[in-house]
Amino acid sequence: MRNVGFSAGYVEFGFLGDAELTAGIVVIAVDLWFPPLGEGRTYSVIVREQDGSADDFASLMFGDAGAIQLGDAAGYAGVIASYQPERTTRLILEYDMDSRTYDIWVNGVRVVDDRSHGITESGIGSLYFGCVHDPDIEGYFFVDAISVSDTFHEVATSRESWGSLKGAFRR
Repeated sequence: MRNVGFSAGYVEFGFLGDAELTAGIVVIAVDLWFPPLGEGRTYSVIVREQDGSADDFASLMFGDAGAIQLGDAAGYAGVIASYQPERTTRLILEYDMDSRTYDIWVNGVRVVDDRSHGITESGIGSLYFGCVHDPDIEGYFFVDAISVSDTFHEVATSRESWGSLKGAFRR
């Protein structure tokens, strides 16, 4: 995502066939990488309905101080986590569209649990990634491994996991 010469720029990803997901589980996963941040820079990840901006399922703002702030149709949730520039940040949002709640994981840690998003009429239909800051500052960041699915599986510890291998060398 690159933003040059204007104060806000977004890339939108919609679903095939203009689909809007209104029932069941919706899991959105993405890897983000931000450059060193200057004062006044903000990067955002926004989950919305198809083809619009009236329904805000989540607005995550990645600010210049390393804080991740959250807002949605239910209101402002405040700072929910932190991140570091020049390191990959794994973001997972898991929506239960039947109960109208969601969870958020940042780098494997659940930072939001069963929050109501406040939307009753529409479904999830698009993802926005963008830069919002002073128009004289060039903004860019990298988005990778975007997926939207109906299941979320936490990684189970197995005999072959790193912890088991590390334990094998303790004597």
